[in-house]
Amino acid sequence: MCVTEEKFQVEFFETDKGTKPAKEFLDSLDTKMRAKVLRLLVLAEKYRNIFLAREAEKDGKHE
Repeated sequence: MCVTEEKFQVEFFETDKGTKPAKEFLDSLDTKMRAKVLRLLVLAEKYRNIFLAREAEKDGKHE
């Protein structure tokens, strides 16, 4: 099994009217809360390969 170390990029959903509700939400947060949310995104990026590897192992066992 090969799991590569890739960075991911957040792409915000854009409505038909051109607004980006998730980005607007993040922009509306105060500095402390925004830092907490961004920390969660960093952790998601850091540990996603572990999650993907475990899911791949599970998939292999159920075939």
